[in-house]
Amino acid sequence: METTNPSSKSPISSRSVARNVPALLVASRFVLGPLVVALSLLGETPTWILLVLLAAMLSDILDGVIARRLKIVTARLRVADSWADAWFFVCIGLAAWLTVPEIIRAYWIPLSIEVVLQVAAYTYDLIRYGRISSLHAYSAKAWGASLYFAAAGLLAFHTGALIWLAFGFGLASAIDATAIKLILPGWNHDVLSAWHAWRMRQRP
Repeated sequence: METTNPSSKSPISSRSVARNVPALLVASRFVLGPLVVALSLLGETPTWILLVLLAAMLSDILDGVIARRLKIVTARLRVADSWADAWFFVCIGLAAWLTVPEIIRAYWIPLSIEVVLQVAAYTYDLIRYGRISSLHAYSAKAWGASLYFAAAGLLAFHTGALIWLAFGFGLASAIDATAIKLILPGWNHDVLSAWHAWRMRQRP
C-alpha cells in the first residue's frame, strides 16, 4: 500500500498568507464603513465608534506599509485602497447626516467645498486616465488623519470642532494632487508630493 509523505506536499507558506494581508486590510474598510453607520444609528457608546474608527485608520496605514515591505505594491491594490477610503468616508458622512444633522448644516460650506473638490478630482481622473488616482502623497496622508479625528469628534463626541482643520488639510491635499497630475504626463501611484513629481519628470 502506497503511503503519502506529508512532507512531500507543498504547505502554504507564511509569506504567501502574508501577501493577502494588504488586500484584506483594504477590504475591511468596506465592512467597517456600514458598521459605523449602524453603531451611530443604534446610539452605541462612543467607545465602540472610536474602536471602529481606530481599526479603519490602522488598516489604512498598515495596508501600504505591509505591501511595500512585501514588495507587492500594485496599481490595482493602490486604486482599491483609494476606493476603500472614499467608501469609508461616504459612510462617515451618512452616519453624521443621520445622527448629527445640525452640525453638518452648521459646517455646510467647508463640507460642500470638500465634496465638490473630491468629485471634480475623480471626474478628472476618470476622463484623463480611465481610473482614479492613487497618489498617497504626504498631504493626502495628513488629510486622511485629520478626517479620522474629525469623524471621531462628529460621531463619538458630537462636535464639529475639527472640521475646519480637516478642511485645511483637504485643501492643501487638493492643491498638491492637482500639481502632481499637471506635472506628470501619465497615471502614477504613490507619488509623495509635487516636488517628488517634478523630480520624476526630470529623470531621463
